[in-house]
Amino acid sequence: MERTVNPSSSSYEKYGGKGIGIFSEWLVYENFAKYMGTPPSSKHSIDRLNNSKGYEPGNVRWATMKEQLAE
Repeated sequence: MERTVNPSSSSYEKYGGKGIGIFSEWLVYENFAKYMGTPPSSKHSIDRLNNSKGYEPGNVRWATMKEQLAE
């Protein structure tokens, strides 16, 4: 989240600065957790299916680094 909303983040230019944002309701963690559930394992992180879109319903999934690099 930091890299999409905080201009002081070292990664902001690659995310928030390019218009990649977060679905506003997910700024409340409980809303995000309700949608995504818990990660399947500690090796999973949030992945965007379409990298030109933001972190929003229908465009995110839990994926391992191997899965993220394969696509």
